[in-house]
Amino acid sequence: EPLADEGQLDRALQELAAEAGARLGAKGAACRHLSLYLGYERGSTQEQSHTPREPLVAERDLFHTLRQLCAAMPRSEVTTLDLELSGLTAGQPRQLSLFDEPIPKRRTPRQSAATHQARHRTAAFVHAVVPEQAELMPEMVEFPSLEAG
Repeated sequence: EPLADEGQLDRALQELAAEAGARLGAKGAACRHLSLYLGYERGSTQEQSHTPREPLVAERDLFHTLRQLCAAMPRSEVTTLDLELSGLTAGQPRQLSLFDEPIPKRRTPRQSAATHQARHRTAAFVHAVVPEQAELMPEMVEFPSLEAG
């Protein structure tokens, strides 16, 4: 059954663009070339193709391009719409997220020693020398001896 009006054809193009955009997005891909095929009630088909300057991945860009392609063909008695995407390429390049993690708060040597003592039990340390941030000379931090544990 042919599409009844321009609104119905636009909705069909929107659905086609949404599905293509979702598939491209899921694969992290973009297309460099697309072809729209319209099938008509009498059995004939017409094709319009387009190669955009920049690869397409966004649904709105796909929809805008599909509307332009469709406008170049007869729009009455359309029964089928087919979309062919080719020239698939990687989507937008992404920077590795090496520095996305916040830098941990600086800990004093005393806090570091306490963390290691808690993690590795008291018996792992007999004593440690840690300098305080404001002091020039290191401070002796005593832990219970191995015999006491």
